Formats: sequence, C-alpha cells, structure tokens
Amino acid sequence: MPPSPSDSPRKPFYRGISPGHPLVWLAITLVLLGAGYAWLSAYIGDAANSRDATAVRKLTPENSPRPPAAEAPPVEKEAEMSITRSSDEERVETYLEYEAIEQQILPLLDAADVQFEAGQFVQPPGNNAWESYQAILEIDPSESVALAGLTKIKSQLIANAEDAIDAAEFAEAENWLVQLDQIQPGDPAQVELREEISALIAAEAERRLREQEAEELQRKIDTAISQAEQAESETPVNYNEIKDLYDRVLELEPGNDAALAGLERLADLKLDEVENWLHDGELELAATGLEAARRMQPGNRRISALQLALNASQRQQTEEEARRLAEEEALRQQQEAELERERQVEEQAEREAEAQRLAEQQAADEAEQGRLAEEAEQRAREEAEEQARQAETPSAPAAAGAVIAQGSTRTPPASGTSGTPVGQGVAASARESAPEPTTSGPPVSSAVASNTARDTALREGIRAYYAGDYNRSFELLYPLAEDGVPRAEFRIGIMYQFGRSVARNPDLAEKWFTAALPELLRLSQQGVAWAQADLGTAYEFGIALQQDYERAAYWYRQAADRGYAGAQTNLGVLYAQGDGVPYDRSQAIFWLRKAAEQGDRVARENLRVLGIQE
Repeated sequence: MPPSPSDSPRKPFYRGISPGHPLVWLAITLVLLGAGYAWLSAYIGDAANSRDATAVRKLTPENSPRPPAAEAPPVEKEAEMSITRSSDEERVETYLEYEAIEQQILPLLDAADVQFEAGQFVQPPGNNAWESYQAILEIDPSESVALAGLTKIKSQLIANAEDAIDAAEFAEAENWLVQLDQIQPGDPAQVELREEISALIAAEAERRLREQEAEELQRKIDTAISQAEQAESETPVNYNEIKDLYDRVLELEPGNDAALAGLERLADLKLDEVENWLHDGELELAATGLEAARRMQPGNRRISALQLALNASQRQQTEEEARRLAEEEALRQQQEAELERERQVEEQAEREAEAQRLAEQQAADEAEQGRLAEEAEQRAREEAEEQARQAETPSAPAAAGAVIAQGSTRTPPASGTSGTPVGQGVAASARESAPEPTTSGPPVSSAVASNTARDTALREGIRAYYAGDYNRSFELLYPLAEDGVPRAEFRIGIMYQFGRSVARNPDLAEKWFTAALPELLRLSQQGVAWAQADLGTAYEFGIALQQDYERAAYWYRQAADRGYAGAQTNLGVLYAQGDGVPYDRSQAIFWLRKAAEQGDRVARENLRVLGIQE
C-alpha cells in the first residue's frame, strides 16, 4: 500500500470509477493511474525513509508515521508499449487493496501518536500506544513506523525510569520498569536499572538513618546544652552537674563550640570564687576551686597566676603557723618558767618561814635560858644574903665578896649578844636567790644599714617613675628587681610593657609581672596600698591576669581610699572613660584632684585635659 506524502493521506485519482465503464475511459484511466502510481511510489518511498530517519524520543502529529509503500510495479517508459486490459485491472486491484490497508492503518497511527504524547505507552489496557502499534503490525508486519514506534516506546520507558531514578522517585521508576516488563521481560537494561534502584534505595535508607541519628544526636546535644545553661543561672551554681552536661556534649560531638564556651564560662566563674577565697584567706577552698577550674578548662591562663598567688599565700600561712606555734611554745616555756619561779619563790618563802621559826625558837630558848640564869642568880643572891645574915664573924665581908665574885662568874651572857641577829640569814639567802638584772642587748646587724639603703633606692625609684624620670627610675629599680623586690619587679615590667626608658618587650614584661604577681596578691589582701594599685594595673591592662576593668576599679579604689596617689589617678581615668565603672565626670575630677594635691604629674595633666585648671 503506498504511503501518503503529506500530513493527511493522499487519495488516489478517480477513486470512485468502477471497471464497468466504457473501455475508452477505462484505458485513459488506467494510463493515468499507471503514471500517477509510478510518481506516488517514488514520492512515498522518500517520505517513508525520511520518517524513519527522523524518529525521535517524542513523536508529534506533524511527523506521525505512515505505512510503508509496497513495491510498485515498474512503469513502462516506452511510449510504444501497449497496456493490456488484464494488467491494468490487476494494477487497479492492487492499488485498491493497498488503499484499503492504508485506511485501516492511518487511524491506528494517529491514535498511537496521541497515546504516546499522553504517556499511555503500555497502559491502560485497550488504550495505549503499544497495542496500537501491535495492531498495525498485525495488518502489515513490515510497517516501519510501527516497528520504530515499538522501539521508541521501549526507549521512552527506559528513559522515564532513568529520569525518575535521577530524581530519586524510585516508586515511579519501578512503575516504568513494570510497564517495560509487560512488553520486554528480562531485558538486561531493566535488570541493571533495578539493581541501581536497589542500591540507591539502600543508600537512601542509610542516608535517612544517618540523618535520623544526626537529628537524635543534635537533640541530645541541644537538650544537654539547654540544661547546662539553665543550671548556670541557678544559685548556688552546681559546678559538677554543669560540667557533666558539657562533658556529655563533647563526648557526643568533640569540639562543640557551645560546650567549650560553657566550660570556659564555668571555669571563669570558679576562678572568680578562687580570687575571693584568696582575698578572704580561705586557702583550702581556693586550692579546691583551682583544681576544679583546671578540670573544666586546663588551658585557662588565670589558673597559673592564681596558683602562684595560692602558693605564696600558703607559704605565708605556713610561716605564720610556724610563728604562731613558736610563739605558743615560747609562751608555754615562759609560763613554765614563771611557774618554776613561783615554785622557787614559794620554796624560798617556806625556807625563810622555817628559818624565822627556828630563829624565833632559838630566841625563845635563849630567853628561857636567860630567865633560868636570872632565877639562878636570884637564888644565889638570896643564898649570899642568907649567908651574910648568918655570918656574924669579922671575916663576913670577905666571905660576902667571895660570893659576889662567885655569882658574877655564873651570870649568863646577855640575850641576843652572841651569833647572828634574828632574820639576817634569811634575808641574805633571799637576795642571793634573786636573778641579776641584765643590761646588755643584741648587737646591731650590718644588714640593717643594707636594708635601709635598699628601701631608700626603692622609694627614690618610685618617686622618679611618677615624676616622669624613667631613666633614673630604671637605674634605681632594676637591681632591686633582680634581688626579688616585688614592687621593683612590677615597675620594671611596666617599663618593658609600655617602652618607658627601654625598648618595648612584652616577653620581658610578662617575666617580671609573673615574678611579682604572687606577692602583689598576698600584699593586696593584707591591705598594702601600693600592691593594690599595681594589682589594679595588672587587671586593667590584662598583664599576667585576664583583663577585667571591674576588678581593676575595685583594687584602685582600695588603694585610693588609703591615699595612694597613683591609684587615685588611675581610678579617675576609669571614671572619665567609663571602664569598669559607670562614666562619672565628677568622680573622675574628684580622684584626679586628690592625686594632684599629692603632686601627681599625670593627674594634673588629666585635669587639664578635662578642662580643669588647678
């Protein structure tokens, strides 16, 4: 059957003429039909070839295929060739047969085009392009457009499946492959695509599982961080609970910024408590707090500085404890000595009392002896008188004199005239037992003169610094800094930090600040004004400590209240700039004036900057 060369089927000439007409008209008709048939065969053959060559993935009505042309019988070119009636009739019958086939195929081709464009490749049953092309091939198995359409449907189904796979629409891809199974089961391309789908589905499932795990992990992290931040706002702060929460976050996600920042805040909060404990002398609490802060954030630079301060305070406490024990021991020994002296005094008193008693007994004995002697003498006199009365002879006086003389030899010595006077021995013993007073003192050490010279150099070096004579100040203070004098160490560090009299050198500044810091903290806690002012400077500029204007203002105020001019100047500057304290011009002028009244040159200059003429 010859195909049409145009979009609509081309109708043969004289389609309605039947073989029953007169022969002349039949002959003319047959001649014309033969010529037209030859022309149509050549034209339709070219059109069919063009159709097959331009078949694409999507077909449109403009290029819808037509059935291939049957091989046309050769056209006789010789004019002399005669056309018999029998051959012409055969040709007419053949043409009419092909025309009838064409009338059956053309609607099927049009339907197939519409179905293909509508995406009805294999489904629904009874209304799809595949069945339409199959119906055409049942009419004409060699119809090239139908054959190409079947190939096109297969390619389109594979292409649609691949597009769905690329879009991760795996259910849709499987639907296209199921349709392909209906027309070409077991095709290697289908197997490969299904394997790809299976792999992608597995990968997608794994991806979703990972996403779910990641979401669950993030939920746990967010929950822990939220709980930790909530706990930070509670009073008192439960450091262990908060640290455990942040540690849990870091276990789930090492390097989590929120957890690391939380631990840093927690460590700083604990270190603030440590500073307060150091200030109050609670060294055991400070040591425990430092250890806790070290566990929270080992690299915090405040830890090492506060550790030095703690060590210094512990040494001081140990020394004070040793002095206290020594004082207690000395007091105990003194008390024991006093008790011993009291015992000796009591014993001496007892001895003196005994001696007094013995002396009194001796005196009583001597008095008794004297009485007895007087009685004996009295009896002797009475006897002598009696003898004298009885003697009436001339020799009586001589006899009487003999009696007197005899009596005189019997007279006992007067009481108290022999031996040591009463009580004299006791008094002498008491004097001998009393300790001799000492008048000699300890020798004057040569170190006193040395200390006096060093104090003078320190005082002059500080005075030169505040007077702006940095060269003289450095010359006086540097040897003292090398000897470990903390005030000199800090001032030398300041000169290196700001390049005063020497080249600026932050490393050397850090060295001298670190050396001076423990003693500055200790002396500041004891209320030493210059140390409090220097500690405020360390906080203000972040020297060996974390920069903290509020703490700087606190220590400046402590020293300023004690009349320290440098601290008054620095506190006035903080008020003038609003650093660490609210901006307050009147307070700034107040403190700068106090410093200027003491001769502080910088305070006077700052007053002039504020427009105050002194």
